[in-house]
Amino acid sequence: MADYQCRQILGNRYHRLAPVFPHDQVIALDAVDRIPNLAKLAEAVDISEAVKWLNATW
Repeated sequence: MADYQCRQILGNRYHRLAPVFPHDQVIALDAVDRIPNLAKLAEAVDISEAVKWLNATW
């Protein structure tokens, strides 16, 4: 819902970077021992489209 609302309000000044977790990985919000796993997942995300958008918009 928030994604839709932001798109309506901000138009082309809005870009969402929302990587998807692998279906076999469930990480609880308080699982601090899984931080290295989260960092590894984050480092594997392709953010090139977000970088292009940032360079073009800001």
